[in-house]
Amino acid sequence: MNKYIKIDAATEAVGALNFSHLLDAPAGCHGQTIVKDGSLYFEDGKRARFVGFNIPAGGMMPKKETAEAYAKRLASMGCNVVRLHAEDSVGWNKEIISTIDYSEEGKGRKLQDEYMDRLFYFVAELKKRGIYVQVDLHCYRVFTNTGDLKVTPPKMQVKAMSIFNQELIDLQKEYATQYLSAVNPYTGMSFLEDPVVMCIQITNENSAFWVNVAELGNPDRAPYEEERKLRFNAFLLKKYGTREALAEAWTRNGECALMAYEDPEKGTVEPIEYGDYAQPYRDHREYWVGLQSPARYADYMEYGMELNMHYYKEMIDHVRSLGAKAPINGCNLLHGIADIYSSTREIDVAENNAYYNHPMGGDFATGMGIRYTWHENVKTDPRKTTYSVFEIRDNHHLQQLGGAALKNTPYIVSEWNEYGGMPFHSTAYLMQAAYACLQNWDGLILYSFIGEDDHTKLADDYIWSVYSIYNDPSAIGQFGAMATIFLNGDVKEAKRIIDMCFTDEDMKMLPENYKMPYGFLPFVSKTRTVFVGDKYADDGDLAVNGGFASNGDYSAAKKALIYARSPYADAMQHEYIGSAFLDANRGENAEIFPNIGTISDTRAVIDLDKIDGIERMTDYTGFSRFADAAMKKWGLWDENVGLVDIDHFVSDTGEISYNFGKGQFSIDTETAAVFSGYAYGKPVKLGPVTANIKNEKMTFSLLPRDNKKLSESKHMVILATGNTGNDGNKWAGDISLGFGGKLAVEDPEGTLEVDAKEVYALDIYGNRLYALTKDADGRFVMGTGEAAALGFEIIR
Repeated sequence: MNKYIKIDAATEAVGALNFSHLLDAPAGCHGQTIVKDGSLYFEDGKRARFVGFNIPAGGMMPKKETAEAYAKRLASMGCNVVRLHAEDSVGWNKEIISTIDYSEEGKGRKLQDEYMDRLFYFVAELKKRGIYVQVDLHCYRVFTNTGDLKVTPPKMQVKAMSIFNQELIDLQKEYATQYLSAVNPYTGMSFLEDPVVMCIQITNENSAFWVNVAELGNPDRAPYEEERKLRFNAFLLKKYGTREALAEAWTRNGECALMAYEDPEKGTVEPIEYGDYAQPYRDHREYWVGLQSPARYADYMEYGMELNMHYYKEMIDHVRSLGAKAPINGCNLLHGIADIYSSTREIDVAENNAYYNHPMGGDFATGMGIRYTWHENVKTDPRKTTYSVFEIRDNHHLQQLGGAALKNTPYIVSEWNEYGGMPFHSTAYLMQAAYACLQNWDGLILYSFIGEDDHTKLADDYIWSVYSIYNDPSAIGQFGAMATIFLNGDVKEAKRIIDMCFTDEDMKMLPENYKMPYGFLPFVSKTRTVFVGDKYADDGDLAVNGGFASNGDYSAAKKALIYARSPYADAMQHEYIGSAFLDANRGENAEIFPNIGTISDTRAVIDLDKIDGIERMTDYTGFSRFADAAMKKWGLWDENVGLVDIDHFVSDTGEISYNFGKGQFSIDTETAAVFSGYAYGKPVKLGPVTANIKNEKMTFSLLPRDNKKLSESKHMVILATGNTGNDGNKWAGDISLGFGGKLAVEDPEGTLEVDAKEVYALDIYGNRLYALTKDADGRFVMGTGEAAALGFEIIR
């Protein structure tokens, strides 16, 4: 039964739902955040993990009363990090609330004193409660020309051109100096030295390979696009010397990709089109001539990687020269092998973004016409929604994120969410925490808590924007469980390490379906990206080649899964070798795996003529069956993990079960137990508690509150979430017809079987609503109060 609820951004959680014990105050009490053994640590040796929220624009420069309210609320929830995001933006709020002074006096080149003071006060309030910050530099800045620039930039946020135009790079360095060096009067330290800063990010969602395509229609961008083209031609001329040599390199089987009018000496060779928020892919099987040529693409990848690497080296060197002590990240949206490689050469920390059921299009103020992919996370088969690009945005978080998890590099998910368009979306928060533990990642930062500077003006009885989740009952209701599981490491790191390997030739290619392995492997074992040059020399339990070109020496791999989409050994497609590469890797005692390939004592090889059939339908069930059979033949996975049924994954630790066929996700450890999904009227076992759930679907997260194992705990709490959202939202298929009604949640119904003295229903803040009574069989009965229960406190 749905019941109305109110959630604000200021009220502190109390009692069994107060998770402030997860924080060590003040932030920095363990010293600076550092990188050690490929993970984040504090200087005193304590492992550093972070879970929290983005707070963008005006929200990160709140009025002082609101700063105190936000900080108290966040700490009580178990949030130990805030990403200070979009601080340089224009137009996010009704008034311009920005660290940059865009007035006639400031001209977009100075810091705005009033809002810097607000920001510093907020940071001090966060710090004293044990909440760290990530400091972003370039996000949504509108660059201004005060007469010192050769070209006037567009009056809007820009991507890509801020990577390669030197004048814009110099402006970013100027701003970084001002922003990072400013001393916080409330802490006495700048961002350069204050241990409250756990990471500094150079640029938000940016690359030489892609843009927000809406930017390209701005005529003021044209001079920068001409610069991009001239730079590409200069790159080609340096590499090939003459048009004739370029034409020869771009010719295959008598077909030349260089068009008649193109000449690098005249600056007329066309670059490839940008991707839209992701490195564009190229299918070598369908095109050769013109703009779609794999040869043109390969050379542009080399060129783009040079641009990225130059930009990040210059910016990171500058920030380090200022004396920054925190680890540095380059960018937080990495999708595509060339982009991942070239954006991470100079960094200390890798970051990435991922969204599930992200709204697209429409009027975001009213919710009218917004499309939701409308997939229920817990019932979605990861093998059938694995796309290479940032859109379609119905990939599982893990699939989107896996490629940028690098060997020996800490990894933070700096933006992610499953927004509240789907009524049952609480699964995502527990799933993300569990798999982040399995992968041994370092941070999870949800987007976003709130972007407003005054908490007294915020609605508490309806969701007015899916982007502000301070009152999303699913996210807020399960945040404490997510924070506990991740910060405490309640789920073990995977037993097996799988190296996802990419050669130098792979970096000049990108098939549309390149994320095929990520639809299965990271749900079972730890995956990490390894750039191998032309020869693998690492120590993973399994090496999986990129499968782009037919190249790479994997003879040193303990075990290897090998495949190739191209019969050529090179990205330019000059060296045709057919199936020779695959045949050379089959190994001894190879047995046929029907319709896919062969599995030998140490090698699993997908046949060249079978990869098309596996990929073209974007259904990678066959791949999962093949990889599972190989891992179990080699003794790397037990029979009760991996693909335990055709629609059921189990982690190699045995602690995470994802049965998307039935719509059930669970975590079972000594210190945390989670069930999320469809109960089908059957009892749900959560450690010492059995839940008999009458609701069609529900998320129950059981945690000890006395630092004991669940089996020994005398004080436990269940965080309970069902369908949530505004009760008047209207839909036509997956198109929103507008937000409406009031905020409501589904009240858990059924019984709890547990040996306990008392069980109390809790509201969203942890206040006790009522004591549960027992039925004739001694079971505690849920759903009997006037107000909805978002949790249950158990006293044993």
